Formats: sequence, structure tokens, C-alpha cells
Amino acid sequence: MNKNVLNFLAVSLFAVLISGCDSSSSPKAEPKREAPENLSDSEKASCEFKADQGDFAPSVVPASRLIKSHFEKPIDESLVLPVLATNAVETVRFAKFSNLEFYSVGAMSQKSCKLFSFLPIAGSTERAVFDGFQKASSEKKSNILGVYFSPENKDFEGKNKNAFILMREDTTRWTLVHEYMHHLFSKEVQSIKRDMDVTDGLDKEITIYKKVYEDYEKNPSNQNLFLLVKSFEKIIDLRIEILKRYTLEEITIESYLIGHYRSGKLKYVPTGDLKSAKWYINSSVKSAQDSNKTLTQLIDLSTQSLTQIIKETPELALEAKVIEDKVKTHKTYLAKLMTEVSDLESKNLYGFNEDVLTQKSSAQGHHAGCSHSTNIEGHATAVLQNVLADFQELSL
Repeated sequence: MNKNVLNFLAVSLFAVLISGCDSSSSPKAEPKREAPENLSDSEKASCEFKADQGDFAPSVVPASRLIKSHFEKPIDESLVLPVLATNAVETVRFAKFSNLEFYSVGAMSQKSCKLFSFLPIAGSTERAVFDGFQKASSEKKSNILGVYFSPENKDFEGKNKNAFILMREDTTRWTLVHEYMHHLFSKEVQSIKRDMDVTDGLDKEITIYKKVYEDYEKNPSNQNLFLLVKSFEKIIDLRIEILKRYTLEEITIESYLIGHYRSGKLKYVPTGDLKSAKWYINSSVKSAQDSNKTLTQLIDLSTQSLTQIIKETPELALEAKVIEDKVKTHKTYLAKLMTEVSDLESKNLYGFNEDVLTQKSSAQGHHAGCSHSTNIEGHATAVLQNVLADFQELSL
């Protein structure tokens, strides 16, 4: 068996895995104050509106209105539309109807206004997780404004039974609605496959990949190569699911909010958040394109190996054809997703020039699900690094 093919597959896989109070009476909010002149744009953002400035939300849950958003992602729009023009306090109250909690994690700057000072303070465990995300984000010169955690989240070892959001006190209502929409998307997929199932599934497949790879080192047969490609197919499937749940969800949410902002329906959010949203879409599009490039490469190399197996090993031909069909389906679906990415990029980023954004304003991405995918990919990468190092040493 050609070792170059296996080497190419292993390196490609590595690249793929490198490439988120019950209140019938509203709590009191901090009164609006004028922003001092020496504040940066990001520090001024939370001063533009008061926490109780805006409409009231419904006092009961509306009738469900399930729709398919971008990338065929289902969401109950009846839980989004009522908060587009509500004030911050009412947005939080209404969002809690969907079994969601909110906690504050301090401010980016003590000089800025504390729009979300009415939220209860996060516990030490939650704050430690948030600080870990912020430390990693700070290395890239950006700030985390809010993070959504689905139930039984891996970052809490599956021990958090309820969904919750951690919010900066001095962020804006755009961030609040953004994180809330993550929850609404999450509610629709958790019953199908929990986030924990996706992450644990990837861990399981990486373990299988490592064992099969070791077997192939000892015996480079078509049988072992076939087992290797079978593992690749499952990893490709999970990787596309992760892409759809996280990076593509960021694009979906910001596209939705931009559309409603332009139509005048999304209110009581700073004008500067539109630029931040465009920057975040731009960043997410680049991330999706990088993932697509490596995934497509891995798919093509898997197909190449399967063609060889079918030709040289008749006893594996039927089963190999089944895996080949699955891999081709992944490629078709991935291409469909990326076509929509391109369409949304053109629609939302027309005239956008990321060079004109200052580093401070561009750093205000509404980071959320990305933290989950970063952890998943980082863990998988760590496992694979040892395998690849062994292979490279063997090839010398």
C-alpha cells in the first residue's frame, strides 16, 4: 500500500481538526448616565440605552412558530420576534420562559456603563470557565461579550442541567439577543443529538482512528486502510455537524439580526454593533472556508483510497462502495452549505471593508459557540499530534 496516500490522509485529518429567575416583577436597572468623553467606542456602547428603555415583552408564551433558518437550522421564531424591540430587562424576563438563566461576569471596563448590572453574579465555577475563554481570546486581541452553555455542557463535565448565558455587564442588547438565539437553536437539536453526544462521538472516533492507524503501521493492508477510511468518514460527518452547530450558527444569527436591524425591527441596540456583526460574519466566513478546504481535501483523498480498495480487494468492494457513497454525500452537502455561506457573505458584507475597523471595534465579536468547537478541536488535535509524530518518525 502506498504510504504517501496514508501520509496525505493523516496530515489532512490533522488540518481539519485544527481549523459558544423566574421574574414576574422586573429587577431594577442602573439608570442611564452620559458616557464620559474619554471612553472608547466599545466602552460607550452600553451607555446608549437604559436597561428599561424599550417595549414590554408578552407575559405569556406565544404559539410556536417553527421555521427553517439558514443552513436548514430550525428555530421557534415566536420566541425571537417578541424581543426585537423590548428593553434589556424585559428581554431577559421573556427569554426565561424557554428554561434559560442569565448571569453577569463583570465588565470589560470599569469606566463603561453597566447595562446588565441587574443580572445575578455568576458563581466561581462559571466565572473560571469564562475567564479561561477570555484568556484564550485575549491572545487574539478580542473580547468575549457573552457565552451560551447548553444543558450538560462538556465545559462543565455535563453537570449543568440547565442552559444559561454568561454576560458582560457592559455589553449591549445585541449580544443579549445573539446569545439567546443560540439557546433557541440549541433547543431544537438537543433532542436529536446532544452537544455532549457530538463531542463524545468525536472523541470516540479519534480513539478508533488512533488504534486503526497503529494496526496499519504494523500491517499496511487494504483491510486496515479500509478501517482507517471508515473512521475518516465518521469523523468527517461529525466535523460537518460541528461546523453547522457552531461557525455556521454564528453566521446565521448575525445575518438574522442584521436583516431585522436594517428593517427597523431590531431596536435599542447601538449603531456600532452593525459593524461588529459584519466583522464577526467576515471572521466566521473565513473560518468556514478554511474548514471546507481541509474537509474537501480529506473527502477527496478518502474517495481515492476507496477506489483503490474496490479495485484491488473484491471481498471489500461492496462495503467500500457503501462508505464511498456516504463520503460523496458529505461532499455534496458540504458544497451546499458553502454555497449558502457565499450567498450570506455577499448579502451582508456588501461594501464591508474590515481594514477601516479599528482593532478595538473589531474586537467586539459576539463570541459564543466557537468556544465549544475550539475545545473539541483542541482536544482532538492533541490526541492526533502524538499519532502524527510517530508516523513522521517512522517515515524518516
